[in-house]
Amino acid sequence: MSGAFPPHPVDGGEVPEESSSEDMKDVSHNSSRYVEPDYLAETRLETEEFSYSWPVPIDKYLEMRNTSQEIRSPVFFGGESCNHGWHLVLGPTVRFDGLNSVGAFLILNEFGDGDYYPWRQIRAGFEISLMDQDGHPVTYSGNLDGAAAVFMHNTGWGFPDFLLDVDVERYVVNNALQLRCRVRIEIRMVHRIIEQINGRRVVSSSEREAKAVTDIANDLKRFFLDTESKDVTFSLNNGSQTTKAHKHILMARSPVFAKMFNPGTKESRDNIVTIVDFDLETVNGMLEWMYTGKTDLLFRKAPWLLQIAEKYDLQGLKEDSQNVLVDNIMVENVMRLLLLAHMYNAAYLKKQATAFLNSHKKGPRGLKKGPRGLKKGPRSPEERALTTHAAAQVDEHDEGAETDNEILDYEDNNSTCSSCESPNESDIEELVRNLNQEHGSFSWVSLGIRTGFHFAWYPTQMSQILMQSGYEPFPPRRSVTLLGRPCLLLPSALQYCKFIFDFLTVKYIYQVDGIQGCFRGTFPRLIHQIAYTQMYHTTRRILGRRYIRAVVARARFREAEERQDRQSSASRRQSQNDDSEVSESSGPGFSDHFREVFHDLSAKIATILVTYPLHVVVIRSIAKFVGQEYLSRPSILGEIKAIYADFGILGFYRGIIPKVLGETCQTLIVGALAFFVSNQAPGIEVRSMLNLSFSVLVSAWTYQFNVVSTTMAINGSSLMLGQPPIHPIRYDNWMHCWQDLSRRNILSRGSSIICRYYTGPTRLVNGIKEPIDVSFGPNHLPMALQLKR
Repeated sequence: MSGAFPPHPVDGGEVPEESSSEDMKDVSHNSSRYVEPDYLAETRLETEEFSYSWPVPIDKYLEMRNTSQEIRSPVFFGGESCNHGWHLVLGPTVRFDGLNSVGAFLILNEFGDGDYYPWRQIRAGFEISLMDQDGHPVTYSGNLDGAAAVFMHNTGWGFPDFLLDVDVERYVVNNALQLRCRVRIEIRMVHRIIEQINGRRVVSSSEREAKAVTDIANDLKRFFLDTESKDVTFSLNNGSQTTKAHKHILMARSPVFAKMFNPGTKESRDNIVTIVDFDLETVNGMLEWMYTGKTDLLFRKAPWLLQIAEKYDLQGLKEDSQNVLVDNIMVENVMRLLLLAHMYNAAYLKKQATAFLNSHKKGPRGLKKGPRGLKKGPRSPEERALTTHAAAQVDEHDEGAETDNEILDYEDNNSTCSSCESPNESDIEELVRNLNQEHGSFSWVSLGIRTGFHFAWYPTQMSQILMQSGYEPFPPRRSVTLLGRPCLLLPSALQYCKFIFDFLTVKYIYQVDGIQGCFRGTFPRLIHQIAYTQMYHTTRRILGRRYIRAVVARARFREAEERQDRQSSASRRQSQNDDSEVSESSGPGFSDHFREVFHDLSAKIATILVTYPLHVVVIRSIAKFVGQEYLSRPSILGEIKAIYADFGILGFYRGIIPKVLGETCQTLIVGALAFFVSNQAPGIEVRSMLNLSFSVLVSAWTYQFNVVSTTMAINGSSLMLGQPPIHPIRYDNWMHCWQDLSRRNILSRGSSIICRYYTGPTRLVNGIKEPIDVSFGPNHLPMALQLKR
């Protein structure tokens, strides 16, 4: 490590030079058994180093020059212990001699542990260079061994004259400038006492073992970079790309390769291994790990390295890939990572993803906290690309999805290794349960609570259905609005049935029909509630299962088609990635949110189609109050027969179209507003309040669909409520009903519970407005008088 400090002198002796393999030879600890060693104090600086590659498309560079706007790289994270977030910035500058140039700067984006305080800083040396087509640096700016720079949150250092405009064409590789940034972070000062015998440092057995492992890894790294002695060729993309390795290294590290190169096999004779399901970078990352036990591509290519490790039985690489993915679990990608773990037998990843879900019982959307460094919700395009977009084999791509040109489109690198089995039924069931977690599941306890609430509020709901159907027992009275304007005021819903609030002063319905009258239709309403709830959750579960099966099937069988147009797909993907680099991300994936809204809407529509006949029975049971038909047919079966006698089988679905349209409009609008809020509003509490407000406002806007649906269920029936004068017209269809109610300005009747203003047609009588074209009544005798009669 650089930055080592010379040891302090001991007993007035000279300060020895920094320990190295040349200046101070190491001796075994056993050699000091009979010789008294000298003790020296050593202080050295512990550092951590990593690198990041960033291809900048030349068209983006030219756009930067024309618009004078900087280009930002995706956020990248480095260092196993630090894991700070960084990003690079390129911007147009002018040198002191007037030449146009480009500045390159390194910015500290966030701290790895998520701990922010104003004076926190870290020290790091860095180097930014341009690479040639072979991956070798051709220009340098900065020096890792030089003085370290001090970084604070959202501050950075760089080189204003990193590249002259006149030299740009010389460094273009594959229509892009290939930048590499190497960072060395200073972690801590390490103090230790060392022993010397005759100028040679005494090393312990653990140090010898660690040094031996390091030396072997370094030797094998040189062996890996040596292309002369390699005897096996890996062929990719129909032979257009190749890389080489040593057969015996492969056989020693992988049981799959050991069997592959047995005598008599095709690979053993031809010394060629054909790979069709991974790209060159992933294969090179695997080979580098097989030689040295580590690879710099592990962070960017973790999902692909997990798959290739499963395919070739590289358990160590599989564990390293899982560790990287686990460290980057977020609410946006946890379900995809769980499915990825199922498909590639990643037990540790599956366990951690399941634990993450269990720790967020309230549902993944909008959570503020995740694993380390994820306290602010979605991070950067780079991190989302690591696990969300890179694991996109478990979700559909849309052209608006955020990508990163450092990570190839996962769909074009979809692996179909034969050793990776599809998830079994229990796995799929677990995924479905997790997928629908935020929507809840069917529970008799929750159903009982909802039923109790509906039961307590049922008299008011009954009154509202009567209002929607057009029944007004009392004419409006003259009054004034809050602003003092004259108006016609209808009785409130509480005056229909005041039973819930004052049992001793019940009003009209209680007077006419007693307590049971306030709860007409409760039993079919209860059956409808149970059927609706059960059907909704069943449909959600079926859609979730079909979605996961479709995802797995797509991941398994898309490869053949993609292999034919891989080149064109890569070009299109590069264009999409370029667009995503110029601007910051707008939030979590729209495709995920739209899928949830689509599933919710599909479940609601399917539930309405199945349970709507029960809904019609409930409405007609309530409507029987007007003509007191419940005396002649009090049972549900009798009402079903009456519906069939009035309209036939279609009578059970009268008014279903406006019901479906209203539910569709409400779900889509609320879903779109919720997506906007999830990206703009800070905090879970604020988002929840706004979503609730949106639901109330949108339900008020779609209330007219409910009025038309209820009116159509009653209109033209044998009930008194469905006949003139309450319903003077028999409607041909729901659009005819909508037009008539709209013309009479009563399309929103019953929408208010307390202050109900008459909005229908009026005429002036002696200068006073009087309602016309609207029937009021009939008024029933109170129950006491009915009994006397």
